[in-house]
Amino acid sequence: MRPRTVLILVLLALIGLFALLNWRSFTTPANLDFLIARIEAPLGVLMLIAVGVLVIVFLLLLAKAEIAMLLESRKVAREMENLRRLAAEAESSRVESLRAALHGELAEINRKLDIIIGK
Repeated sequence: MRPRTVLILVLLALIGLFALLNWRSFTTPANLDFLIARIEAPLGVLMLIAVGVLVIVFLLLLAKAEIAMLLESRKVAREMENLRRLAAEAESSRVESLRAALHGELAEINRKLDIIIGK
């Protein structure tokens, strides 16, 4: 695991342990003002829910980034394979044209030698 992941897991475990040790305080009702409404609810539980929602959002964003990276790497790998195949085909084409040119030159040299020798 990456050090950052370990740090995040340790922090979440510490938050969970803190909430467990102070559960009575977390569940004590308090008057909360939400601009348009005033309610009496346990502030600690609401804060834990908020942390949970943030963790879920973070994990979803992390998963999205990982999937995007995997898709991009697959795309790049396919492009590299296509380019490698194209380069191999071009190289074999160059080799064939060089082979044909050499055969033509050798045939021309043999023809000239035959003329010189007088066959």
